[in-house]
Amino acid sequence: MIKKVANYLFYIALSIEILIVILDKSAYIIKNDGQLFRLTFMLFLLKLVLTKYSPKEWLIIGAFSVLGIISYFNTGRNEILRLVIMIAACKEMNHDSVLKFMLYTTSLGCVVLVILSFLGVGTLSITTDFGRGVITRYCFGLGHPNAFHCMFWALITLGLYVYRDSIKWYYLALLFLANIGLYIYTDSRAGVIATAFSITVFVLLRVQIIQRMKKTIMICIGAELLISFIISALLMNLNLYVTIFKPYDQQLITGRALWTHLLVKQAEVNFWLPFSTVNHSGQTDLGIVKMVYWYGYIPTVIFGLLAFWLVKTALLNDDYASAMVVASIVLYSVFEGHDISVYHGRNYLYFLLGKYWTKMFNCNSCEEKYLWSYFQEGI
Repeated sequence: MIKKVANYLFYIALSIEILIVILDKSAYIIKNDGQLFRLTFMLFLLKLVLTKYSPKEWLIIGAFSVLGIISYFNTGRNEILRLVIMIAACKEMNHDSVLKFMLYTTSLGCVVLVILSFLGVGTLSITTDFGRGVITRYCFGLGHPNAFHCMFWALITLGLYVYRDSIKWYYLALLFLANIGLYIYTDSRAGVIATAFSITVFVLLRVQIIQRMKKTIMICIGAELLISFIISALLMNLNLYVTIFKPYDQQLITGRALWTHLLVKQAEVNFWLPFSTVNHSGQTDLGIVKMVYWYGYIPTVIFGLLAFWLVKTALLNDDYASAMVVASIVLYSVFEGHDISVYHGRNYLYFLLGKYWTKMFNCNSCEEKYLWSYFQEGI
């Protein structure tokens, strides 16, 4: 009975997080997202209380909660603390069912927004100068063409993971063609490249000879993480940007780095802090830069280490598709800020951490009890 109640609490909280993601992409302006975040935090916390954990697991939850509290007192942002509780609450859930639920509910929400855009609710297309001359690009109710192709990428990546063991090659080919066809309407280079990257990496990781190269896969993921952080730092070095990177920024990523230098000055590498500070809330399309700017380089390094550790643990459990999800999200986050957000329902890497965190910290052999049992026994 307790487990059933705990599962209901988790799915209610998750549904609210997904609803927030859909509303954020729609024409609706969310006015009380702080209250919704407090609600989901409490629901995930109740799920956590109604789940058995070992003393080692409680110590891990406590240690990362301290990280979240430090971040809160330095920045006024509660995202890390909310994230820790959400990931911890994933224990004892049917993780593949959770991810499938996310896939179908998020897809349904996006389909509704697309239909509404054809009915005049929300923006169907935008005609303006996007930095490449005046053109018409379609956003189909999701606010911006990049946002629409971004959600397509995110859902394709999640769908590949959910159906990793059963998807046929001709479906992969159709997805590849759909990605190219969609590019004609969105003209989103980041979206089309990220989606093609997800599908290509997924196909490669299904090849048996590559599956035997687990150490090589881990090295590649580690190199990608390191290179991504280095590129982000170099782009935010003003002198290097002006002397070297500015022409490439304009040609390849439509001036994302330039606009960050102009509008979010504190995101430059000279201002990076171990933990960020208050009022660092500006928006930039450079996801990893946004992470450092919002939270500091210590949480960012910890995120990178956890992502690498996640891949290592997943590969040891013969879950190769996790490597695809992590690699794709890291690549996309260099040039887009979608997954680095106050909306945790956007980033599927978090839910893979929820799936594997007990294995990552080797907790599975420890005795588990409800929280109140420890107090009754007088810890």
